[in-house]
Amino acid sequence: MNKLNTIARIITLPGVYIRVFWQKFFASLIGIPVLDTSFLNSTAGAGHIAHGRARFSQLALYCLLPGFTSYLTGLPMFILGFAFLGPFGAVPVNGGVALFIVAIFMFYLGASLLSNVYPTIEDAKELWRFTRESSSVGAKIIAYPFSLVMLIGAYCETYGVCALMYFGAALVYFLNYTFGKV
Repeated sequence: MNKLNTIARIITLPGVYIRVFWQKFFASLIGIPVLDTSFLNSTAGAGHIAHGRARFSQLALYCLLPGFTSYLTGLPMFILGFAFLGPFGAVPVNGGVALFIVAIFMFYLGASLLSNVYPTIEDAKELWRFTRESSSVGAKIIAYPFSLVMLIGAYCETYGVCALMYFGAALVYFLNYTFGKV
């Protein structure tokens, strides 16, 4: 586990926990045996699910569904928090402190969920291996782009690029909105 991944996981801890919850839920739902669930340790970062062997269809669903669920719940929170902090002007002077705190919480939780939508590198590599070894040309045409997106996203998430992207874009936006100079 690299230091960037650990830092990104700690910063986005609510998103990590919610994603691990969804991973365990969907693994149980689609029939993948869950061997171990760990939180906040040196080998698994902030959270990780160890699971047994899975068929390609099970692994594809396992890689897709937890992230998609986190995306569907995180995007509205991120957009509303971002909007209330920016264009709608919910700053403590104009909108009151309570609305500002709610907007900050929604933005943070939404960005945290959006920063944790991809599977682990191990699962993404296994999905890529299944795709390469498939004998069906039709399956490869559909599975290669999906597997590639999951693999690239898993690497980006591992090195903190996803968290850096959301929080960096927000920082630039807020500096520009506040000072108008960036």
